[in-house]
Amino acid sequence: MKLSSPNVQGKPWITLAILSSIGLISMHAETMLLPAIPDIIRDFHINYSTSAWILTAYLISGAVITPIAGKLSDIYGRKKILLIIMIIYTIGVTLGGLSFSISSLLAARIIQGVGLAMFPIAFGIIRSQFPQQKLAFAQGIFISTFAGGSALGLAVGGTIVHYFGWHATFLSIIPIAIGLIVVVKRIIHASEEEKQGTSEKSNLNFDYCCVFTKIREEQLIPQREGNDSYVEVQKAANSRSGTSNFIRSLDVKGAITLAVTITSFLLALSYLEDININNLIPVIIFSVTAVISLLLFVVVERRSLKTMTATAVYESPSSSAIMPSPLVNLNLMIDKTILPTIINLMIVSLTMFMVYQSMPILIRSPNPAGFGGDAIATANVQLPFMVISFIVSSAAGIIISKFGNVNTTLVGNVISTMGFVLLFMFHSSTILLSTNLGIIAIGLSLSRVGGYNIVAASTPSQYSGIAYGMTVLFFYIGMAMGPTIAGLYMQTQQVSVSNAIVTGSFPSPEAYNMIFLTAAIISLASIGLALFLKKK
Repeated sequence: MKLSSPNVQGKPWITLAILSSIGLISMHAETMLLPAIPDIIRDFHINYSTSAWILTAYLISGAVITPIAGKLSDIYGRKKILLIIMIIYTIGVTLGGLSFSISSLLAARIIQGVGLAMFPIAFGIIRSQFPQQKLAFAQGIFISTFAGGSALGLAVGGTIVHYFGWHATFLSIIPIAIGLIVVVKRIIHASEEEKQGTSEKSNLNFDYCCVFTKIREEQLIPQREGNDSYVEVQKAANSRSGTSNFIRSLDVKGAITLAVTITSFLLALSYLEDININNLIPVIIFSVTAVISLLLFVVVERRSLKTMTATAVYESPSSSAIMPSPLVNLNLMIDKTILPTIINLMIVSLTMFMVYQSMPILIRSPNPAGFGGDAIATANVQLPFMVISFIVSSAAGIIISKFGNVNTTLVGNVISTMGFVLLFMFHSSTILLSTNLGIIAIGLSLSRVGGYNIVAASTPSQYSGIAYGMTVLFFYIGMAMGPTIAGLYMQTQQVSVSNAIVTGSFPSPEAYNMIFLTAAIISLASIGLALFLKKK
């Protein structure tokens, strides 16, 4: 019996519980590390801008791998790809616990970042298992585990870092990760459709093309065989060896150009920390590289989409060919509902991770640069943010069912913007920090759940892997940008502290003012996006 059958009682909820545990543990592992950022800075003698790459390297890796994993899950089956990614993630966690330098730690974080691709695959599994009327509630539960895991990670992580050191935050996750791999393999049973892969229905056939581009069939069919599109299709059809089809379906060129674009852009930002004749040249080089690679990425994606669209017209619906699939479907991206939703989710993730990067350093820096707290104090200040996120995300499904996706997203954007404004104006004590972070948590949680449900409601179910992969890709890009922006402010604006306990330079109060003000301004733009969606 198929697991996705509506007659299967209980099994969808068991699957949801297992997948939610994966989200819980992965976010638990991530937030356990946050209180340790000042310790890693001290142990490896790195600056604040470099420390941002502890989060950024992990997120760039996840951003690039996620859409590829989404496509692979559509072709080869979600459970199979999910298990492979979980194994890679466990390897990354293990290497993180054994790291002995910033280089080895960043390498481990890149491997660990592959684990981020678990989430869109889990979304796809959940969508295939629940009827439409229960989907928002199920996804709300799943998303709430991110905040729940974050809260658990902070509560436990602060203590582990304080008493056992930051290496232990990685090592403590290994047995749990291995246990979850065993549970997924034994208990989650994919439908026959997923066991065989879903490459046929994941191809961009003519019907799907017309949903987003409104192109008539006669506009796609060339007038003669000499047409460029026809030649590309014939080449695709005549080169279906296993290896070439595998590489084409993965869009390796797109993945490489995207990785170069994101990395170069963030490196250029990092070098802005100290503009002088020595740093100016790297800034120019990385900026030019980012622009060129971005243009190449667009060219690669347009060509891949053109070939795939034309192939869909020439190939019969029953063809078993694996179509070339772009990393980012540009036709899907220009949809008037999906594009503003994706940008809104980028803003949510960017502002959230600006806070994640700056809070541990603010709390643990000595007076007058910070509050002079320890790892446990860092966890306690941020814990309300995580707990409230968990509660609101859990209830978001009910809220959405009553008020709709767009209204929920709009309210969330307004609340989060207010929270960042208040954080900018009032952050002179840990109580004020916790209070304002709690307000921000309400807004970001509503915006995040609402945004993902807008994408779910706007995308045909058979393309959920592609759509979720693309959406999460840009969510992760925003996450990667957040720490880099915060690190730039903290590195460029510092104050010297000298007392009986410590002597050194730390981010100044002005650095945190700029971080919180930037988050408020960026968040303000999200209100306009939600209003645009509401008018549609």
